[in-house]
Amino acid sequence: MAARRRSRLTTAIHALGQRSMSLYLFQSIVFVVVFYPYGFGLQDDLGLAGATEVATATWLVSLLIADFMRRVGYRGPAEILLRRLAYRQRLWLRHSPTVATTFASWICVPVQATSSMSSSRRSLTLLFSARRRVR
Repeated sequence: MAARRRSRLTTAIHALGQRSMSLYLFQSIVFVVVFYPYGFGLQDDLGLAGATEVATATWLVSLLIADFMRRVGYRGPAEILLRRLAYRQRLWLRHSPTVATTFASWICVPVQATSSMSSSRRSLTLLFSARRRVR
């Protein structure tokens, strides 16, 4: 039986599920800004139909953001933070760095170590490289 290829919509929904925590937070922020009195305060002005339209538009924007994040290989900020917190002890045991170097490894972009680098710089580059691709 040949595997069916996923449609673009199915792929986008799958990407939304992989980044559900980040996009849930995004949707919550949008709803707070639109509906709460310290935001736009539109909870009384929109009615049920208007609120449904805002919710649908927010979900569609979330879907587009998730698909974009999938294409560039970015996991999502909340998922990255959760992973860093969950595996913190394991990372510290593997590299045994100080807190400052652990924090630096979270924010550094991966850099290709080259033979033209000094050995200490190459070691630091490899130590501080962070994997951000979705596996």
